[in-house]
Amino acid sequence: MKKMRVFELAAKLAIEAKDLLKIAKDLAISVENNMSMVDVHDIERIKKRLERESEKQHEEVKTEAFEEERVSSKVIRRRARTAAPVEAEAPKEEEAPAKAEALAEAEIAAPPASEPAPKAAPAKERPPKAEPEIETAPAPAAPASTP
Repeated sequence: MKKMRVFELAAKLAIEAKDLLKIAKDLAISVENNMSMVDVHDIERIKKRLERESEKQHEEVKTEAFEEERVSSKVIRRRARTAAPVEAEAPKEEEAPAKAEALAEAEIAAPPASEPAPKAAPAKERPPKAEPEIETAPAPAAPASTP
């Protein structure tokens, strides 16, 4: 490899040039703008940094789990689960079927809506707009030319 400009390296790594500038400054690489030259050694350091960041992001996505709580028959509340021990999750799983049964019983006990919601009145049709009449003045007569 050879020296590259920041914008070329950013294009090669498929990231924004602004992000590459931030990474370079974090690594104490002296770059001023997109046109600054980056040395071969610095390019390798930047690539390693990007690899580590991408691995961390993949790990975070894998470990992130969501709590789901059914509020009503059509509403489910999902929240990111904080780092909780696995033992604490077991009682929640036992409570979930009990809540679901209670909701099902409540729906059965509740009488269905007897009257459907009223329909919206149809929109009134507007009469077509009258186009303004444009009066045209007669064209002036051309003077007769003599041969």
